Amino acid sequence: MRGFHITMSLREGIDARKLAKSLGTSVRMIDQTYDDFQTEAEMDELTRRAGIAEISKVKWDDNDYPILRG
Repeated sequence: MRGFHITMSLREGIDARKLAKSLGTSVRMIDQTYDDFQTEAEMDELTRRAGIAEISKVKWDDNDYPILRG
């Protein structure tokens, strides 16, 4: 339940510092443990804003970063 709470709070835009303080943990722990979930949500938002409906249509550069425009 704790992990779900942290993940959902980050997705809702709760500041990581406030979240860490309220849970008695560090921002570093939250970043290291839950950042991948945040990255996944950001990727979904970026592809949606770029007009890409399917992740399989995203092109990737040589460093494995998505190319969303261009």
